[in-house]
Amino acid sequence: MSDRSTPEDRSEARSHVVSLLRRMGAVYSFFAVTLLSVVVLFVLLTLSLSGLYWLKDTATRVDPGPAALFASNGTPIDNGRRTRYQLNWFDYAATSELGEAYVAEVLDDFWELAGLGFAYQSWVGFSEPLFEGKRLSVVSDPMGLPMRAGVNPPVDSSLPTVHVYTFGGSTTFGYAVSDAHTWPSHLSAILNERAQAAGLGIRVEVSNYGRGYFDTSQETPRDVHWFTDEVTEAFWDAQHASFTVAMTHLDGAALDRLPFKRLAASVRRRLGVDNRQVQEKPPPPPDAEYADHLTHRFRMNRRIAATVLESQGTATLFFIQPDANYNYPTELFRREVPERWWEERRLRELFHERMRSEEGVIRLTSLFDEYGVAPDRKAIVDDVHYSPAFSRFLAERVAAEIDLVSLASSRDPLPPTGVSRAAAIAPERAAR
Repeated sequence: MSDRSTPEDRSEARSHVVSLLRRMGAVYSFFAVTLLSVVVLFVLLTLSLSGLYWLKDTATRVDPGPAALFASNGTPIDNGRRTRYQLNWFDYAATSELGEAYVAEVLDDFWELAGLGFAYQSWVGFSEPLFEGKRLSVVSDPMGLPMRAGVNPPVDSSLPTVHVYTFGGSTTFGYAVSDAHTWPSHLSAILNERAQAAGLGIRVEVSNYGRGYFDTSQETPRDVHWFTDEVTEAFWDAQHASFTVAMTHLDGAALDRLPFKRLAASVRRRLGVDNRQVQEKPPPPPDAEYADHLTHRFRMNRRIAATVLESQGTATLFFIQPDANYNYPTELFRREVPERWWEERRLRELFHERMRSEEGVIRLTSLFDEYGVAPDRKAIVDDVHYSPAFSRFLAERVAAEIDLVSLASSRDPLPPTGVSRAAAIAPERAAR
């Protein structure tokens, strides 16, 4: 077949193609320029809002000012530096003796700590990262292990130091209270007062190795595994690489820091709209078989830890702590507990029933009743953690079980095994 089109036809076709391509190019250019403009505008607005909120946060941190920081029912006022958990559960009435400004500074520090997530640690899995705030600090011990800063007497070269190490979960770490008001800090003050009164000639130093979400399975080994650096990086990325994961693992703290989200929250507050939702962890099944499993795991972990520590020449005491979910009066909480909370309480009841006959542990589950359960005497500052005053009360009971005379005359424990975990803490990530 022959091409019967004339040169004029071909020229006209080319003109149509060129015209179409030009129109397509114009449309593409329009959308490209529009998209670029929107992106640039969004970046500029984000940077502007970030700068404004940075100035606001700095001013708030230095001087909270005369404005109300807590509502009349104990709820924190959302100033953009409060986690969802604090807004849902924290009760100023349990800490009011310290004053609003002081308590607000504590919540500021925990808001910042929540945004960092956890640091990877070999064997124990994770820990709070190194952190230095106004009322909350996480420091590194000589082996590179992070621990909650506490209040201990100054080092006195004329006195031998007796070391007391405390392990436990977030109630030992002291969530929602300052370094000075954790029960290990109170324990240090009480033990040193007793040692001085008895003329024992020793200085007692209490170290707080409490961890959020801590379990007895994490207590014994302290060596560093191979590939710790690689796993440390992967652990960090798993928490911070995506907004979805950050929301799940950081209680939404990472997303709550976004300038536009803070702006939206400010608008909602001014309009009187509160669309916060309680984040609830699904409880384990409250059945006898699962309670048996928890009890057996606790018993075996305790025996393993006791054997290891005995071989190192270290005396040990095991306590079953006061447990808000087990027997704290729910009417003392600032808000009504959700249905899932009652399912968790039933599981705790099953566990404690099985532990009543356990030998070698000191049960402190009755301390809420001994402390006094009254609206003006709250032992719990949110839905789990101890108030500053109750921490002191708990420390007094723990101190009563410690034989200071024996500790003063005991031999030094064997030197630690393993190597420093400084690489596993990755403190430089706190600056990201």
